[in-house]
Amino acid sequence: MYECAKVFEFCAAHYNPQAGPEHHCSRLHGHSWAVRFVFQGMPLDHRAWLFDFGLIRDELKPIVDSLDHRCLNDLFDFNPSAELLAQWFAEQVHLCLGLKMTERQVALTRVDVTEKAGDWGAWASYIR
Repeated sequence: MYECAKVFEFCAAHYNPQAGPEHHCSRLHGHSWAVRFVFQGMPLDHRAWLFDFGLIRDELKPIVDSLDHRCLNDLFDFNPSAELLAQWFAEQVHLCLGLKMTERQVALTRVDVTEKAGDWGAWASYIR
């Protein structure tokens, strides 16, 4: 099984009203976020690539850029935690790359989202 990954970065603010009134995360604050998309599959294509990084960039960068310098709570009807953002990103990948992934026998297996170094939330779908 081969694997490739692509990382994007964006800056955005959010707050977590469910954290409780005394918790610092309940107040509006910003992060330099990173999102990592991991793809697995086989075989490699005629270029010895699993999936074209340019295609991944062209399809996913506009989605990531739509969040840049925004308040995430204003954009979503869910609490924009790292974990739920990872799930949302996974859904976006399937909407824009789903057919191309199927044609190439490639699967999105993991989306990792960090709001700061050392703290990650993830969505994962493991291939059996």
